[in-house]
Amino acid sequence: MEATRHIAAYGFYLRDMLDIQVTYEIESAIKLAQQGSLFRTFKHATLGMQNFAGTGSRSGATLGPGDTKLLWSSIYGRGHMLLKGNSMHSNTRMNFSSDQLHEIRDDALNTLQNDILALYTLFEWSGTSIEHDNSLNIGGYHRSINQEAHWKKLSALNCLQDKHNEPHINTPSNHSFLQSLMAVDRTELLQQIDQVYIQPHRLSKSQVECLLCDGWPLIVATDGGATKLYSVDNKYQCASASVVILRPPDMPFACYMAATEDQQITIMNANLMPWMARATPLPPAIGNCTTDNAHAECLALIILEEWIPYQVPVLIIMDSETERERYQHLRQKENTTNRFLIRSIMSGVSKCLGSRLAQAILNQNQNGEQTNIISPPLFHSSIFDFCLHAKQWCFNKSGEESLWKRSQWESNTTRAIWAIRSHQLNEDLSISLKNRYGTNIIPNRSFVSANQWADNICNAILRFQRNAYYSKCPRSLRKWLPPVVTLGITGPTFSLTYNGVCLDRSVSIAVEHICEMEFVKRLATRPTQGLIIRLRASFFLKPEMIGRQSYHRRSLEGKSKTHTRAMYTDSDYRKAIVYTYAKLESWHDNSEKFTSTLKTATKTYSFLCCPCCITTLNPQCNSNAFDEQPGHLFLLKDGAVINSGLYGNLRHYRFHCLNEDVQAVRNKMTHLLENHLTALFRIASKWGRQGFSTLLTRAINALIALDRSPYHNASSNNYMHMKTLQSQYACLTSEDWITFIETQNSTAQDNFMQWPLTHQLGFIPANCYSLVELADGDHSPCDLISMGIIPLTLQEVILQFAKELGVKQCQETKKDFMQQWHQVRAAALLRAISVAMAAGAHVAEYKSSLLPTLPASLLLATADLTTANSPNPQLIQQTSAIPPGEN
Repeated sequence: MEATRHIAAYGFYLRDMLDIQVTYEIESAIKLAQQGSLFRTFKHATLGMQNFAGTGSRSGATLGPGDTKLLWSSIYGRGHMLLKGNSMHSNTRMNFSSDQLHEIRDDALNTLQNDILALYTLFEWSGTSIEHDNSLNIGGYHRSINQEAHWKKLSALNCLQDKHNEPHINTPSNHSFLQSLMAVDRTELLQQIDQVYIQPHRLSKSQVECLLCDGWPLIVATDGGATKLYSVDNKYQCASASVVILRPPDMPFACYMAATEDQQITIMNANLMPWMARATPLPPAIGNCTTDNAHAECLALIILEEWIPYQVPVLIIMDSETERERYQHLRQKENTTNRFLIRSIMSGVSKCLGSRLAQAILNQNQNGEQTNIISPPLFHSSIFDFCLHAKQWCFNKSGEESLWKRSQWESNTTRAIWAIRSHQLNEDLSISLKNRYGTNIIPNRSFVSANQWADNICNAILRFQRNAYYSKCPRSLRKWLPPVVTLGITGPTFSLTYNGVCLDRSVSIAVEHICEMEFVKRLATRPTQGLIIRLRASFFLKPEMIGRQSYHRRSLEGKSKTHTRAMYTDSDYRKAIVYTYAKLESWHDNSEKFTSTLKTATKTYSFLCCPCCITTLNPQCNSNAFDEQPGHLFLLKDGAVINSGLYGNLRHYRFHCLNEDVQAVRNKMTHLLENHLTALFRIASKWGRQGFSTLLTRAINALIALDRSPYHNASSNNYMHMKTLQSQYACLTSEDWITFIETQNSTAQDNFMQWPLTHQLGFIPANCYSLVELADGDHSPCDLISMGIIPLTLQEVILQFAKELGVKQCQETKKDFMQQWHQVRAAALLRAISVAMAAGAHVAEYKSSLLPTLPASLLLATADLTTANSPNPQLIQQTSAIPPGEN
């Protein structure tokens, strides 16, 4: 059990895919462990990068070369250890209870069932069932293809159930045949699928004799398509692959070759009609790889190789030149058995499908050679002659290359692949407006129509998927929306899995992405540097929109030249601060107390106070003098105390600093912001009689809901922290604001009367009066509004109101409203930056004037002490009970 816990926490696991039972049960155990089903307490550590600290980037914000190398060596080292024989059959799994083992086995059976269902399910359509209608035309074929009743389902899972004489039921624990499949290795399972599913449904030469008897090759078209389906809840990636066999021209091949050039052009300008088709919907993902058009094209070739008879001349029509080139390379015998070449050729496509296609081609070649030895071909192959004839289509009468290029043509004795540009025809085979050739059809209508029929069948399957997705019918969902392939049974022998899912492609990129995620997670726990990352999901102002070297970003990260910890680490300045305290409290001549206090100040930040407020507020005065100042409720003795409002951080300067220059900037910028908000609500009044109140109510309600919602509190290391005390709230209703302000001093009441909108919209939070101190990691999204960062919830309210304003008035009014909102955002950001710059200038001036006043004897007497005792952030958090100020 401990081994499973470790692997689950680590995430990565190197698996031998041949042993199905071990593979699926271990991956199910990992997945259930991460979901909390197996262990009462489980912490998902992603990569466990805490063990690798110091190997790469020192800051932890970027991925260093040491991290990548150590990560790869750890993955392969652990994979090698776990794949040893004694480790594969260890006794640790017996530590699970019987209920846990039953849950693991059920999940493993369900995963195996879904993998087989998603990879080995087909739908077959035949035109023979509708050809009795003498009046059948293109529209009749099209209607038949788009009716679900005309598609027959072929499933390997049903074939395996029939072999074991079991009913088709959906509970995997009741399928004894699934349990028996778990007991075999992967090679034997794939052989069973080939025996009961692929070979019985493969076409025979006798079945296609009607298409080959006139000397024409078997004309086949393949295609793939992909799209996304959206709903209110989520989106679904759907894709489909199709293969269609077409009827050849209605005349013998020899007669066609003997006809004149004009007669041949006329014959080739007739539409080909479908004879039989196979198609399948693709799962939304294979391992960690989302399916797309490339996967659909690859699966179409797999269907082709597993369907057509052996040793039959085939002319394949494709519109994907990339997939055509891959197919041509993969058909070379030396490439079908070399897994490195397969991976290189099929780059960008799931290894699960690439390996299966290579194996299907290998089986086709081997069985075809054996069939040819046993019995000679039944039909004379004319495909080579036809290909030589078609080469003429690549040139004009003048000898120049035509619109159908030589690269799109191929000649072969058994298998030729031609490329046809798509979107030349519509679904009804009329010329499309998207046709890049205008009114011309290149090379001719016969083979372009063949490609269009394959495209029509793909669209039909996608249409069935869309109907099932929006209808929510359980039967249709099971039929047309296959489950996700978790591990796959057709991939390479050894596969890297991550969190119970096969890491199917781009392994190195995925590893680096996970490393970056781990670094981001580790950086987010830092109180100041991780502020933007920690709450990024709630911001309208995204992290990359704040310039890396901008003053605003540096102020948020505690790197500005305000009275912050970075400046406090200057030993001379720290001595000057302590000396200032000592002089104000008349113990600067007490060397023993000064030395002891300096030690305390070196280890803690209790003396990190606003220099202006230190000199303005006299600690010897009575408490009545402090009542006149907002928030300064405690005497300044032996350092700043909790909730004193004197910590020299940006929160103090934004709301409480007594410096006249800082107050002037703060008041002026707040007045500017209030004016812009007033102009915004003046435009909002055009919405209707209650436009002003409607916008205000929506904005306040959204901010209150956000303020009360869980967020990541880095100070308490709580990812689901919620504010529970009234004093912690940043946003209040209008009625609560009035009640709250009545309990405050006259300064707070004057501020609210002067700037009501700024208060109600959170630019001046309520907790700046009730909770003057706020630890670095305690900031919620609403606490950052005063910094000029707009939450997404407020932005969405503004956008929705602007849309309604444009409908009720005009688009010009909507434009004016949004432009004014941009002015509000700019004013809020400028306000935060201006206050930070004014505070920084004041503190820098204060420092430059303070240091020269220190006695020379003080610098000499304490030089050794301050050198030996530098601030230790870890010790600070352990020894100090005072929450740190905001950087």
